[in-house]
Amino acid sequence: MRYLPTKFPKGRAPEKTYFFNIMNTIMEEYVRSIIQHANRVRAEKTHEAEAVQTIEITDDWYEKLKAIPFVSCRFILNSKFL
Repeated sequence: MRYLPTKFPKGRAPEKTYFFNIMNTIMEEYVRSIIQHANRVRAEKTHEAEAVQTIEITDDWYEKLKAIPFVSCRFILNSKFL
């Protein structure tokens, strides 16, 4: 704690940038390992989230879906108005 102020206003902590600058100066390898770990966890979570959003279908369903034309528009045309 010799690099941080001894007192902070109530409910306050040191700024993250200041804190990590001090940590990186004193324990460079430790901060590097923290960052590598955080990046690894973030990448794993991203892959897990992508896997959850994946929909698997059979070849038969895929062929049926491809046979139907896809039309994207903002409104639905109603034949009685044509």
